Parts: sequence; C-alpha cells; structure tokens
Amino acid sequence: MNKLILCCILVFTPLFVFCQNEYNHTKNEAITLNKKGRQVRFGAKIGFNSSIYLISDLMINDVKIREIQNNYKIGYHFTVFTQVNFNKHFIQPELSYQINRSELSFDKSQKNQELMPFYATIKSELHHIELPILWGYNFINKPPYGMAFFIGPKITYLWRKKSKIEYQNFDVNDFEEKLRPLNLGCAAGVSVNISQFFFDFRYEQSFFNMSKEVRYKLLSNDIQAGKTHFNRRESVLSFSVGILF
Repeated sequence: MNKLILCCILVFTPLFVFCQNEYNHTKNEAITLNKKGRQVRFGAKIGFNSSIYLISDLMINDVKIREIQNNYKIGYHFTVFTQVNFNKHFIQPELSYQINRSELSFDKSQKNQELMPFYATIKSELHHIELPILWGYNFINKPPYGMAFFIGPKITYLWRKKSKIEYQNFDVNDFEEKLRPLNLGCAAGVSVNISQFFFDFRYEQSFFNMSKEVRYKLLSNDIQAGKTHFNRRESVLSFSVGILF
C-alpha cells in the first residue's frame, strides 16, 4: 500500500504542476470560450474491452505451471469525463465503470507423457471503478475533423462484492484467491473525432500484482493446507464511441 501511495504522488504531482502552470498562463482569457472554440467540454462514451493477464508465477501443489493460455472474453465499460483544452494540449479526467472478463487455462499434466492432457480453467468477471487522468495532444485539429494522442495514469478500485472468479478442474478443495482492492496503472491511445462524435482506442496496463494471496486444501489430506502466490497483472484493450458536449 505504501508503494501504491508513493507511486500516486510521483505520477500525479507533475500533472498538477502542469495544470497549474497552464491555468496561470490562461487565467486572463475566457473560461469557456477561446478563439478556436470551447475550452472546457464534457463528454460520455461507451464501448467494449478485452482483458488478458501477464502472469509471472503460478504454482499448484508445488508444481510450477507453464504455458498458461489466455482466452479472450468481451467486457464493456461506460465513462464520463471532462476535457480542459490548452491550444493543442488537453487534460482529461475520467470516471469509468468497467466489467472485465477473461479466462485462463493450462494443462495440469504439464506435458507428462504418462498422463493425458487435462485442462484447468480460471474464469474471471471483475467489476472496476477507475479514475484515469490523461494528458493529450491534438496533432490533427481541422474542424470538424480531429485526431489526438493521449497518455496518463489511472487508479483502479476493485468492486469485490460484484466480482466473481470460478476455478474449474483443480485438484484441491476450497480454492480461494484474495484480490487487492486498489491498483495503479496507465492508459495510452488515440482518439478520432468527427464534429461532436469520436472513436477511442486505448491500451491499459496495471503496474502491480492484482492477486494478494491464494489458499487451498489438498484433496489427499484435508488437514494440510496449501498456500501460494498467483502473480498476474491485467492488460486491457478497449474500443469506444462517444460524444462531446
């Protein structure tokens, strides 16, 4: 948690300084209007996403699992945001509700020639509330057409009561994974707009392991308990359509 707080300070402080400098530079100008149009705008968007996991370690019954397969699943999201423009630059704070679905599978025999392949799966449906703060640059700005690049940090809160994870074909009892409620990541992408409407394509990556702890009991001995760490970080590709007001 201390690392997360430190990263938030290091990432968000430069953005605050940038916004303050730009505000001081433009405070004598009109707040809502300038020569090129509205300076402060609001928007909303809706779209689809696909989640995969970067897995660095998974061990079950003291056996390291290799060749884990990510099976793409479609989720969706809804976002509202404010866009503050400074000539060709803009700052865009967002509030997003995301449902990310994914499926992991692996062969439990681990290529043991004496055993037939038998697959275990982990199905996830995670509900997130996210707060990205993006810096963007309009490298094409010829109304009604425009194209922009954006990048910035984001804070993710996991809504654990709504989220669910299913473990299938595991040779253990009471398999339980505890997920971290907060995570820090980044987002980057491009946006194309035609008049008030726009298309948004972005890539998002979490920085920290989302799995805090994994516990289970062996089938052969209910008294003996197993414990391991399942190291995975979430990557998301998303596409959305929206409107600026």
